[in-house]
Amino acid sequence: MKKTSIILLFIFALVQGVHAESPRAEFRAAWLTTLLNIDWPKTVIDSVCPEAIAVQKAELTDLLDQLQAGNINAVCFQVRPSADALYESSYEPWSPVLTGVRGMYPGYDPLAFVIQEAHKRGMELHAWVNPFRYERYAGERILDIEAYIASEDSDPLRIYHPEWLLIYNTNQYKGSIIDPGHPEARMYVMQVLMEIIRNYDIDGLVMDDYFYPYGGTTNEDRRSQRKYKPADMAVGNWRRACVNEVIRTIHDSIQATKPWVKFGMSPFGIYSMTDSAAGQFGLQLPTGIVGTDAWADLYCDPLAWVKWRYVDYLAPQLYWSTQTIRQNYETLCRWWCESVASIDKQRGDGRQTHVYISHASYRFGSEELATQIDINRKYAPHNAPGSIFYNTNQYLNFTGGKKTENSCANLRKIRFAQKVMPPVMPWKERKPLTTPAPIVPDTLTAF
Repeated sequence: MKKTSIILLFIFALVQGVHAESPRAEFRAAWLTTLLNIDWPKTVIDSVCPEAIAVQKAELTDLLDQLQAGNINAVCFQVRPSADALYESSYEPWSPVLTGVRGMYPGYDPLAFVIQEAHKRGMELHAWVNPFRYERYAGERILDIEAYIASEDSDPLRIYHPEWLLIYNTNQYKGSIIDPGHPEARMYVMQVLMEIIRNYDIDGLVMDDYFYPYGGTTNEDRRSQRKYKPADMAVGNWRRACVNEVIRTIHDSIQATKPWVKFGMSPFGIYSMTDSAAGQFGLQLPTGIVGTDAWADLYCDPLAWVKWRYVDYLAPQLYWSTQTIRQNYETLCRWWCESVASIDKQRGDGRQTHVYISHASYRFGSEELATQIDINRKYAPHNAPGSIFYNTNQYLNFTGGKKTENSCANLRKIRFAQKVMPPVMPWKERKPLTTPAPIVPDTLTAF
């Protein structure tokens, strides 16, 4: 072998070694999706019996085993996909993803089970909730008038509080949401989420980008506007204020109840196309980025949540590649990380919000994901890098390329070689070592 080739191989090995070395702490998680049974469960319980429950549990523990083998240290488990529950709820019906029937008890408590199993494997469990989505398709729970009348347990809000629901029929969204502009509806959402906090030994609560829906809101909330919007307030500002109020209330309630529980938000990856939105924080928008944005289309303001200390971490959904021009991964990752660090510095209280990027493992294999991880580590504010991969099955069995590959196993070799703990959040209280209280029904009533 020529001397030049040997030198090149040595340099390549050295570079790979540098990349493979893990940070001392890093948040490594997967979105474990239950909506439409995307990740789990693959087998529904059509009759409640020990054998059927065992199959469903085994599917879940198999996913956790594979993630653990890949040195993943946290799971974001979707417990409330569409105003339904994968846990014992006083407010909402059991999710149909478990049994095929909305409201049917599956014979066990999946959230309690996954918490126990994740903790056995040294992994954090963050309960992932969709705050306002009610139906993916408006009226999907109404088959006929007899079914509707008989569905009080499975469709409670439409029966008791139809004024809380906003119905959409656009090209991009034809579903229904719980109205963020209605104060009682906001309180309902807060009660639902706080029941999870109080009754379960979760390590974190994380909400994703389902606020007002993609495709835009025109006059669907006209009744709430007439009743609750100040006359001198622009409708966009009012909608964002309503969402902000939900985030504030949840944060304050967590602090008053279990202040060691981490609170994270996963917004859409483009913050805004409006200069004044970033300008309010003394920031400029990233150059060359074009597309749908969280601020104007979904009416949420993640940077305001950082400024007001409502969140412990942000997980922007950067579901684009490092080669894309109009939604370039590195441009957006750098902007989010530097913006959060800047706002933290402006606040001046020493608190350092973490940024854990959400990656599209359903779109990219391990080569692209490895490059994105390197970028995360380069720009992560406060030396607290992190990644959350969507979705779990594609992270374990990516099928988007010419051949199937296991991104989890591959990244274990080249980027996640060492096991590490999630970054410490010094402002969070330590979790008590006492035995958790037994799960009891919530004393609040929704109706």
